[in-house]
Amino acid sequence: MKKLFGAALAAVLMCCVSGAAAVEILNTGPTDGSTGAIYNNGVNDYQTYARLVHLDRSYDITDVQGLFSVDRAGMLRVSVYSNDRSIPSELLYTATTFAEVSKAVKWLGVSGVNWSLAAGDYWFAFGADIGGFYGNTPSYNYTDRPLATAHINHFYSDWFRHGKGYNGTLALKVSGNVAAVPEAGPLAML
Repeated sequence: MKKLFGAALAAVLMCCVSGAAAVEILNTGPTDGSTGAIYNNGVNDYQTYARLVHLDRSYDITDVQGLFSVDRAGMLRVSVYSNDRSIPSELLYTATTFAEVSKAVKWLGVSGVNWSLAAGDYWFAFGADIGGFYGNTPSYNYTDRPLATAHINHFYSDWFRHGKGYNGTLALKVSGNVAAVPEAGPLAML
């Protein structure tokens, strides 16, 4: 009886999960930006820059990229923080990638991650260690208005939040899959 119940339970649970399709969750896109030094990391001037994002449903994040030109190669850190205090709060996920020198502006970030995020507000951040990656994000003419941005560097003990429409917007591209959710019918049978 236990084996029969176990097999039936496994069959029901396999039917419960809907197929996941890769989607582009967010793409602020390249706009009319020039390469101003809004974001940089160097021996004496290093910082992490974050953008507040609202997710309307649960996702399994696979790729996170920002738009950069790179003056000095190094490790670029990509992180996701909770929004508990209206600034980046608890570190939820982080991964690094090596960024080669590129004077041309291009998308850089991490791919192949598996970060599960429920619906809600999150901060997507880009940073580097002291003396590591040194790059610039494009500056914009108020064409891309994020919910909010924030930064922290070696001068601060906490994040400094910029309001909606701040010019240093940090272009962001996030991809992944809609999180699988159980279908109502098989769950009701269970």
